[in-house]
Order: sequence, then structure tokens, then C-alpha cells
Amino acid sequence: MAGDEGRQLPPRGQGYPELADRARAAYLRELARENCRGGGTWRGGDAANLAIGQGGVLVTPLQLARAYAAIANGGTLHSPRVGLRVVRPDGTAVREITPPVAGRLPASAQTLRFMVSWLGVQTFMNVGMTLGLTPIVGVPLPFVSYGGSATVAGLVAVGLLQAVHRSKAVQA
Repeated sequence: MAGDEGRQLPPRGQGYPELADRARAAYLRELARENCRGGGTWRGGDAANLAIGQGGVLVTPLQLARAYAAIANGGTLHSPRVGLRVVRPDGTAVREITPPVAGRLPASAQTLRFMVSWLGVQTFMNVGMTLGLTPIVGVPLPFVSYGGSATVAGLVAVGLLQAVHRSKAVQA
């Protein structure tokens, strides 16, 4: 195929033998083949695919929002709700909507504080860039940076938390 010269693509029958889920292994193989063919080139539509959890990023915006919220609130993972309260037409509250707790992040308070600080610094720097108070070059926006390095770092951090959480859930 054009553009594949000099690249070693895994044979269609091989790759990811450690995965028991053959469908998942086949998906990962095809994803690797596509990335190798394109040489990591950013194409039209990639940003849209990544924004909705498609393509190489398999996390949805809602999953990401829940992860950020759990990090920010001390590790408690809530089931999402659309509203905070039910109100009458005059504005008085009928009842509060309390989201049920779905779990806890398997991270220490110290780790969560570090992650909040990390995200806070990134946010501060990007707001500063927007307002013209900090330099624009060299400071990436978490999960949205052009070029992907901050996106990868941020997704790795969230992915590690999710992987640890899943392994703890399986052990329980």
C-alpha cells in the first residue's frame, strides 16, 4: 500500500496474543495498522473523533467529566444527574437531587491533591495565555493540546486511575 514503504505492519493474524478477548485484540491490531499507515498524521476529523471518545481515545466526554469531578471532590465518584433540584414556578425548591455515590477512586488523598494541583496549574497557565499574561508557546492545554503530548499525558493519568479502580473492583 502507498505510504507503507519501510514500515513493519503486524500480520493480520498476529498481535496482542495476551488478550483473551479476540474482538478487542482485532480492534487494537487494526488501530495499530491504521496509525502505522498514517505515520501519526493528524487528519481532518481527528479532533471531532477524539472529542467524542472515538478513534484512538476510548473515553467519552461524560466519562472524562466524571473522572475530573471525582479528582476534584476528593475521590468520590458520583452517578451523573442532569439537575440539582426540582423547583416550583416561583423558584422555591421542592426537593434536592442528590447523585448516588458510584464508588471511590483508589488513590490516596496526597495523590488526589497532586492531581488537583497539576490540573490547577495547567488551567491557570491556559487562562493566563488567553488573557495575554503568560507566554503562549510551550504550555499545553490538558486533553486538548495540538500535537498530542499533553493529551497523552492527561489520558494516561486518568487511564491509570481507571485501571486501578477496575482492578480493585474485580478483586472485591
